[in-house]
Amino acid sequence: MEKEGSETMFLNAADGGKYELVYFERLDGEFNKVVKFYKSKVEKVNIFEETTRLALDVAASREAISAFTPSAARASRRTPMDVMDEEKSSSNQGKSGGSSDDKDVI
Repeated sequence: MEKEGSETMFLNAADGGKYELVYFERLDGEFNKVVKFYKSKVEKVNIFEETTRLALDVAASREAISAFTPSAARASRRTPMDVMDEEKSSSNQGKSGGSSDDKDVI
């Protein structure tokens, strides 16, 4: 299993090198920050690529469905529906009183 991060090993640690040890520990910390930063960037790119691929799949599916849908069915989906004014229709019912004798005949 690969170890996450960076760690410097001294070969001659017995010779002292206290300041060198502190320096390289800090340097390892900075390297680990850089690795973490670029891993997050790669993850964002991968998510973007996956989203793009899924969007292309949806577009291709839509085209395939459209190709097999009869043109009359496609045309009927494009016609707008009539808007019904509920206030006007409910006020007409209130005026007529609900009886069939009050209706106008044209």
